Amino acid sequence: MRNSYQAGNLVRLTMVATNTADGSLLTPQTIDIKVKDPSGVITDLASSVVNDSLGNYHADFTPSLVGVYTYEWICSGNMTAAAIRDFYVRTATF
Repeated sequence: MRNSYQAGNLVRLTMVATNTADGSLLTPQTIDIKVKDPSGVITDLASSVVNDSLGNYHADFTPSLVGVYTYEWICSGNMTAAAIRDFYVRTATF
């Protein structure tokens, strides 16, 4: 089941960087996140990535269109990984 949010509300996208061998938290040399909206437009959020603590990162995004958004975290350096996820945005309901 995908997460659902209301259009115009902030969505916090999170990522945890871990060593696949032992599960320890890592700090990648580079981190990027890109979000594709329902119309296919891609937004690069690399400049807004926040390091919350060792291995824990987030980027905030405010969607405006209704539909499915896809986002991808890309890490490189001491680890190379990519994670693709999605979420749904609905219209406001009062």
